[in-house]
Amino acid sequence: MIGAATMDLVEDDPNSLCDTCKRLCRGHWCLKSYEHPSDASHWVQVESWDEDIVIESRHHVIGELLRSTQKGCRLCAIIQGMLLQDEISKLLATEGSLHHNTARTTYELRPRGSDVIVDLVFHSGDLIIFRELLLTPTGAMFPTQCTSLISQETLSDNSLSQASQWLHECETDHAVCNPEIAFSTRRSKILPTRLLDVGTESSPTTKIINSNEFPAGVEYFTLSHFWGGKLPIKLTSDSLDEFQTAIQFPTLPRTFQEAIYITRLLKTRYLWIDAMCIIQDSVKDWLHESSIMGQVYANSRLTLAATASSDSHGGLCRQRNSRLIGAIVISPLWTGLGMQFQQYICTSYEEWRNDVDAAPLQKRGWVLQERMLSPRVLHFADRQLFWECWTKCASESIPTQLPHSVSGQLKKWPIGSMNCLNNYSHRLALQAKWPGIVAAYSNTALTNDKDKLVAISGIAKQMLEMWGGSPRDYLVGLWRDSIHHELLWRVDLGARPVRPKYNRAPSWSWASLDAEILVPSLYTEHLQVESSKCLVNIAEVKVTPSNNLSTSISKGHIRLQGPMCRMRRVVELTVDPSEVFRGRGQLRSQHWKIDGRTMPGFETYMDDGTFGSKAYGIQTYHFVGFFESVVSNPKGEWLTGMILQPTGGADGEYQRCGVLNVVNKQGREMINAAFAMQRMEKLEYEEVCDGFKYTIRIK
Repeated sequence: MIGAATMDLVEDDPNSLCDTCKRLCRGHWCLKSYEHPSDASHWVQVESWDEDIVIESRHHVIGELLRSTQKGCRLCAIIQGMLLQDEISKLLATEGSLHHNTARTTYELRPRGSDVIVDLVFHSGDLIIFRELLLTPTGAMFPTQCTSLISQETLSDNSLSQASQWLHECETDHAVCNPEIAFSTRRSKILPTRLLDVGTESSPTTKIINSNEFPAGVEYFTLSHFWGGKLPIKLTSDSLDEFQTAIQFPTLPRTFQEAIYITRLLKTRYLWIDAMCIIQDSVKDWLHESSIMGQVYANSRLTLAATASSDSHGGLCRQRNSRLIGAIVISPLWTGLGMQFQQYICTSYEEWRNDVDAAPLQKRGWVLQERMLSPRVLHFADRQLFWECWTKCASESIPTQLPHSVSGQLKKWPIGSMNCLNNYSHRLALQAKWPGIVAAYSNTALTNDKDKLVAISGIAKQMLEMWGGSPRDYLVGLWRDSIHHELLWRVDLGARPVRPKYNRAPSWSWASLDAEILVPSLYTEHLQVESSKCLVNIAEVKVTPSNNLSTSISKGHIRLQGPMCRMRRVVELTVDPSEVFRGRGQLRSQHWKIDGRTMPGFETYMDDGTFGSKAYGIQTYHFVGFFESVVSNPKGEWLTGMILQPTGGADGEYQRCGVLNVVNKQGREMINAAFAMQRMEKLEYEEVCDGFKYTIRIK
């Protein structure tokens, strides 16, 4: 028998629901049947608790949804707000052209901890659109509360009043958001060379002031924005004197104007904008300011983020339809789910991801460290203001605290949350956050690709400062203590990597490529000490300059000792007759041969992409084993290492070409046999050591 939980349904005016939405909040539910029990996470409605006759749970098709929103259903309004206008138009077009009533919208429930996800699927002809609602508990036990008081624009008095409340609460109550506490007493407060004095509402002249003019204990805001092309105005050597007297407000792009206006309204006198506070035609000034940029953001009172704008003219303020934004409180009448809470906040599960994480600003490389190092960020998104500090995330519709299931993806690696690791016994726990940082950073773009190392250096410096490390611990995007693992970074599947024409970094560093990168952690499951053994010894790592935290270009090599063999990669052209690939012509497949035998069970990640642009035929590579499973590993036998090719320079000198994982016993035995049986020629190594291990150098 399935236990029932009876709850009242809230039907107040702000949270009024149509009959279709009320049905979503009622009824008997049971687990959906799957062939694989591990997939059994969806719940469907049934006729009654003691019967398993499944009802296809239907919601409004798009036309009905729009009409229900007009009639005042708050949940239908939230669902409509989750759809793009283009999607609504396509659904309406296909719905109107269907001769039979095949358009439908279905839903299932998916409990996740104390939350419930509602999976909505819009079907209209061949068009299928997926959306997710989040139901998260609220009430006395939970900090999450919502409001329906959403204004028509994000620069309204209500919106800026909410921003002021967040700022006051954070500065008053959030100890971890105080940089001096968060980053420990070792932190030295480095200030920018220049700031914009934005004046006051009664005396609104804006001008540049130098650091010798800063008042004691100066507090300032920073702006995080997307340049997006040529700026109409910026600081140059010629304009410096003029801007120190006054900057003509109408000449500034809209984003700068609104940032100045908001800074004044939030009772702060000074603002830092990169384009206006760094001399743009001075290499010397840029090198200095870029080297301290991370601390400029870390020491700011608040960062204003032009999150929704793709250039400096996009501004911060947005007009919006407040009816389609927000969250409501519901009290479901469900039986079977076993949910124990009386009230839930219902909102879009994808709101933060779409409006913040996937917004135009996050595509800019410099923004990652601006966002991570700033104690507080106020996001001016397309539909709402969002708050993000080292303690919590919030939105105008849920101003108290967003549930972690919505915003938690962002907070996995911010420096602020890392400060909790001061309680950990070892600094490696902090370094375990680095793979997530690299993955996020490698998904961004830079106007000048020479900034690849500099634009993430502020995060690396902060990590070093937190544990008292030396700049020598940082090796062109990798960490000395975990370098055995991090050298096995790989290009993400489907990425199209680009290697700059100049050597920005050694081939063994992910910074040598522009591509989406995945870096294994010390805590990657199959690389943990208890399930693997290390096969290589890193004898030397040499980087020039040795302190590479603030340089655009770094050179260096790694000298290692490990087992090595020759392998041949065979890339063939095949024709896939399936409908999916029709019209794409010839496709490529690959396999590896060792001493004439085809190796089974492998995963290949080439640095030039899965197959590369010209990877036809047979190519010879060298393979160095890094880790292999212990014999008693219950998860299976495997071996992983680095794919190399000779540089054609000195004996035993190679460049990295990719990573190879061998994932079964037979393949592992073939490689180990090749390690033992093959003999390298003198030009293939520097020295022989420990039997079949060789000393080589990777540039």
